[in-house]
Amino acid sequence: MLTSESLTGGATGKSLTLPGSPGSIVTTPDGTKAFLLDTEHAQVIPIDLANGVVGAPIAAGKLPVDEHLTTDGATLFVTDNLSGAVIPIDTASNAARPAQTIGNAIDGFVPSPVDAIAVVTVYGSPGQPGLIGFLDTSTGTTTPVNVGNNIPAGAVFSPDGATVWVMESGVGSAPGLVVPVDVHSHTVGTPITVGHEPASEAMSPDGKTLVVTNIIDRSVTLIALANRAVVATVPVCAGPGQARVTADSATAWIACALDQSLVPVNLTSHTAGTPVALHNAPADLSLPSSGQTAWVLFSSSPGNVAFLRPNNTVGPSIPVGNNPNVAIAHDSSTAWVANTLSDTVQHLDMAGNSAGPAIHVARTPNALALSADNKTLFVLSFGDGSNPGFLTAIDTANGTAGTALSVGSSPSGLILSPDGKSAFVANHQSNSISAIDTKAWKLNGVIEIPCSPSALTITPDSATIFAECAEASEIVPVTVATHATGAPIAVGGSARIVMGNHGKLLFVDANHQLEAIDVASGAVVATHDETSNIINIVPSPDDSYLLAVDNTGAALLFINPTSLATTKSILVGTRPNSVQITPDGSRAYILDSGEQKLYVIDTSAVKIVATIDVSPNADSVALPAQR
Repeated sequence: MLTSESLTGGATGKSLTLPGSPGSIVTTPDGTKAFLLDTEHAQVIPIDLANGVVGAPIAAGKLPVDEHLTTDGATLFVTDNLSGAVIPIDTASNAARPAQTIGNAIDGFVPSPVDAIAVVTVYGSPGQPGLIGFLDTSTGTTTPVNVGNNIPAGAVFSPDGATVWVMESGVGSAPGLVVPVDVHSHTVGTPITVGHEPASEAMSPDGKTLVVTNIIDRSVTLIALANRAVVATVPVCAGPGQARVTADSATAWIACALDQSLVPVNLTSHTAGTPVALHNAPADLSLPSSGQTAWVLFSSSPGNVAFLRPNNTVGPSIPVGNNPNVAIAHDSSTAWVANTLSDTVQHLDMAGNSAGPAIHVARTPNALALSADNKTLFVLSFGDGSNPGFLTAIDTANGTAGTALSVGSSPSGLILSPDGKSAFVANHQSNSISAIDTKAWKLNGVIEIPCSPSALTITPDSATIFAECAEASEIVPVTVATHATGAPIAVGGSARIVMGNHGKLLFVDANHQLEAIDVASGAVVATHDETSNIINIVPSPDDSYLLAVDNTGAALLFINPTSLATTKSILVGTRPNSVQITPDGSRAYILDSGEQKLYVIDTSAVKIVATIDVSPNADSVALPAQR
């Protein structure tokens, strides 16, 4: 897939096409420079805003995930997750100074506006107490503090530096929280409940108001910091993401990805103003204090899809819609792409390198599944977060979309039963699974489960579904015939599940731990601790081994499915992020988005047989599904 990014100035109308895949933007207080964080390529891109000049990228560790400017704009701090370090960059010279090592899994680094203290947020297991650290940058000492019940999603200082406000998502389908922490005593205050799936928080410069965007609720929560209470919840738009407050503390501007707009919120009247329409989905925005210009970052524009040829070369790219996701037919003849931000689906001719007309479906299509006979494409639409999602069936012969069926709100996963009779949709917000009769095209029941499902898998005999509840550290078995739920199976944190192709074992990739579950009994039959950072697992076609990507060690691991121990490994790239295996098991394909390369591995010889240059913005590799 190929995407391009533009940085657009609201007042001046300037537009800049940028290299890499920037996902966030910060602007110096005087409005003369911006810095874009490109996580995929481990770099920061400086922009001279006055002259509209894109500077040379600045190397930023292995996996930079966060950036923050000091109050005076003189230093940009970039958090490198994989190296466990913070990299200071001099904004005048664009020169990186020596990195300061802090510790594993750091997610954010926020400097105090008044002294040498910084707060560090740490990535941990969902559903476990959150962890932050107070770092004295003058001495290098860190004091850890447990905060709330989930991973910190963000932190911001009050202007006087006395309090840090830590934002976290609710566990499962619960609403999120903002937790005040006293910077000097490290005392954790009473949590303040906000909306579902908070995305960002912004402090007004006068220190009176904290603005929190709530993706699921289509709203912003306004917190009066003097009495630490919610004063208003303001409906704004679909997909509210980043929030920024103007220098006079009068207005919060909200970037709305799904509505492709910016919405102003009056912080005095607590009302939303007229949206400013954009041509694309905004990922971030910045409001320099020196003027009226708003800089908006678009991380997605009309994309492209390219297919791998038999001679290990990449064919011409096919233009498609915004933010594409691809499903390839079982016979490898055609493919389908869901354009998430365009609300459309397109048919792709893999041989002719052409795309068919856009087929409009329900809002925000984000998952595709093809029937075994390739005659029907099932499209799951997320919707707008708070209202129900939809499942649509498209006749692949004529491209006709049928009547969309309503499913639960915030649908998070779609699977088809191997026997072709049913589809199942995981509903994150309602703690349920929608069962659909694909032949009669009707809802066949809603299965209530005791946790919020993040993904589903099903046994090859279509008898049992397993629902992954990552934040509850549980997996719930469901009998398809009766819709009866079994006892939850406790697993490690941040669990991701994959079904063995024979349907005898369910494999769990948890936080630094692998587990195997016997499908028949539901018992955990093997566990193996892993120091490596495994982010993707696929079983071989005959279940004789597992392939796993070690993101930190830049390696492909061959794992024994019985003992879960690594038997062989091969170094691959610098930061591999996904693996796929061919139906016959002879080749594995590993995408390294940092190096912009696709590695082809001979699985029997355990060696790299080809290295292919790919698009700078390639983010996934897909292979035909097995029958």
